Amino acid sequence: LEHRHHGYKNETNWLEKHANDKEGLQKYCRDLDMTYRKQDEEYFGKDKVPSAPCHGEFYKWAQWHNLAHEGVQLIESLHEVPVLTVYYEDYSKKFNSTVARILDFLELEHVGVLREFSARSDYDGYFTKKQEEEVRDLVKSVASKKTWEQVKHYFA
Repeated sequence: LEHRHHGYKNETNWLEKHANDKEGLQKYCRDLDMTYRKQDEEYFGKDKVPSAPCHGEFYKWAQWHNLAHEGVQLIESLHEVPVLTVYYEDYSKKFNSTVARILDFLELEHVGVLREFSARSDYDGYFTKKQEEEVRDLVKSVASKKTWEQVKHYFA
């Protein structure tokens, strides 16, 4: 996503330094981790900064899910509210039935032609096995029980 945002802004210098491949992602993570090193040391402690690459991004990702669950829980404490969980991969594996589920949930009729869904690249191999374990451990340590139940399959 970050690569796409810089592309929209036509930031060619950034794009040249961060190719849209494994090396570019690794460089982006190193740059990001170094940029926020001082704040990370203040927050986590000098020797306790997570070693996961792009740890701040994965921390935010886990927190986003936690806060989404907390928000739903707060609303449900006041009144019953229907919830539909949709996984990203559902779009690429079962696009039509996923769209149908969403429309049904929203009580909307299908109108017009659906735009083709273009799934993200496969990022297998972008991180080493050790880095994947570090990311998993970080996300698991930050994630609520509910969040972990919904995202752990990404780390299997």
